[in-house]
Amino acid sequence: LENGFYRRLNAVQFDVRYIATNAEKFNQRSSNIVRQARIVTELCLDLINNPDFNDPTARYHEIAATYRSPNASDLDTSGRSGSAANALAGSSAAPHKGRRGRRKKSALSSIPWQQQCKDVLRTLFERQDSTPFRYPVDQEIYPDYSRVVEIPMDLTSVREEVA
Repeated sequence: LENGFYRRLNAVQFDVRYIATNAEKFNQRSSNIVRQARIVTELCLDLINNPDFNDPTARYHEIAATYRSPNASDLDTSGRSGSAANALAGSSAAPHKGRRGRRKKSALSSIPWQQQCKDVLRTLFERQDSTPFRYPVDQEIYPDYSRVVEIPMDLTSVREEVA
């Protein structure tokens, strides 16, 4: 938003959701890569949406602990999950209600969401399990990727656009 690439907050959210959407399109829904993509996406969305966001590492562990893979009823007739948003909502929507009550104002609430996003991205890059999401997919190795994934998204692209 500050550098003019994103004009609206929901444009950033839209791009972040592509991390999970693209992982779901190109991998088995029960795979670890889809699980991690959903967790990372939910963490980023929490950071963007919650000005009182406290500790990304603790929140990551909280999301990971309550994560559940979608069951057959969560899938559309094509066998793919309906959307990243639906999958994320299914992964921990119920626990959010209990956890999200009123939180104390924190020192982080005065930090712009862009800086908080940069901090989370830095934390994600430090984690080894973020490796598949760091850089664009090599189209020479996966030539059919662009046919399956309409709008490729990766953490490096998000980091550059938020910077």
